[in-house]
Amino acid sequence: MKTLNYKITFIALLILITTSCSEDILNEKTPSIVTANSLFLDIAGFEAALNGLYARVRMEREGRATNDSDRSADRMRAEMFVSGTDNMCTNHRDGWGRVAEPWGETNNAFNAEIKGNFEWLYSVINSSNTIIGRAENGDVNWGSDTNNKNRVIGESRAIRAWAYRHLTYTWGDVPLTLEESNGAAIKTDWVRTPSIRNKITNERRFTFC
Repeated sequence: MKTLNYKITFIALLILITTSCSEDILNEKTPSIVTANSLFLDIAGFEAALNGLYARVRMEREGRATNDSDRSADRMRAEMFVSGTDNMCTNHRDGWGRVAEPWGETNNAFNAEIKGNFEWLYSVINSSNTIIGRAENGDVNWGSDTNNKNRVIGESRAIRAWAYRHLTYTWGDVPLTLEESNGAAIKTDWVRTPSIRNKITNERRFTFC
């Protein structure tokens, strides 16, 4: 009788261990929120991501307010790339003109205009990197058009090159990142990378081939 009880207990424990170790239990399912793992499954998800990426690019011609009372809502990010250059000069100090007109101690890394644009451009780059990296997943359903994958990657690489062009013309050599910032891939010890514009040239070649 004891032997039978032992066998029954052993079988029950074996079934419990087997079912509790199922990998399906460890796979998160998030029907109420959008995550990278739930978005980048098919061409529709990548199109949605591209729309978001283009929205970040269009921010160049939008204000950059931090709150409703911030007057900088009326200032374009693009002002930094044209004002104070041969293209345009300021006639009074406001917005980027507070840096471009006197060109003194306000021209530093902690200036809101400089810091805001630097972080914005790298957010564009990280979004591009995410799309490019996720597109290499062999399980993605690209639909009936066999060119969808290359088109998505090409558009993302073109925008990434555009962002690096702004960065290098404004700051010179800047850190180069071509991978999605996620988990262990997040770095804080960035160093300047020379010859980034050569990489931009390669991006353009891929895009237009």
